[in-house]
Amino acid sequence: MKNKIFLLIICLLVIICLIIIFIISKNRKKNEQQKDSIHHNSTELIENSDSKNLSEQKIENLKQDLGYNNNTDTTIYEIKNEYDGREVLTIKPNIQYKVAIAGAIKNAKPEFSELDKLLEQSPNESGIWITEDSREKVLKILKEITKSNYKIDNKGYLVQENNKNANEIDEKIKKIINEEKLYIIDIDKSAYIVDEVTGNIEEYPFEEIDPHTPFELFETENASMYIVTENTHNILNSKFIVDEILNTIND
Repeated sequence: MKNKIFLLIICLLVIICLIIIFIISKNRKKNEQQKDSIHHNSTELIENSDSKNLSEQKIENLKQDLGYNNNTDTTIYEIKNEYDGREVLTIKPNIQYKVAIAGAIKNAKPEFSELDKLLEQSPNESGIWITEDSREKVLKILKEITKSNYKIDNKGYLVQENNKNANEIDEKIKKIINEEKLYIIDIDKSAYIVDEVTGNIEEYPFEEIDPHTPFELFETENASMYIVTENTHNILNSKFIVDEILNTIND
């Protein structure tokens, strides 16, 4: 009987020892994994930081090579490759988009410092949104070339009320209104853009430069802004302008 008890105690001690060894081994492995993870994350942060610094330095070097002697933040630029392999600097599309909207909302040249404040007034739902000063003009154009009835709701979005006798343009507009994307329409002679050379926000009088230009387009992944010519000299007809806009959307 005593031998059995002794053997049982020995077995229990062995089991306890094995459990302790297992726990120690597991904790040691966990600590090693944590160290590896910390080392990996630190390395990744260093690599990302180095990559960012290299990219910023490359942009600064390109600015010098291209004669862009300005002190503008390098983050507004991106590097593009020309067909012949040359690297050039362009303003990031999302920056141009923000500046264009801010200028349309302010109805004057915006400053970089006020972009965020102005953009608080910009739309964030899908559909066709018309800037306040352009709403009556847009409705007038649509009345000339469509068969449906349109209105602009209290948020500034274009609404198609009745398309019983819809023509081709009406059908295209209906499709665009129902898309999960934002389209902004502003009617003006000029757009506000960031000049690549100076890095400053400048007025771009596109209608004066080329009266045959129907619009200037600014895009991001989920939104497009059309600054449509005022067509001051009636060089373009309304249907042509609208068709050109619709063609870019439906391409």
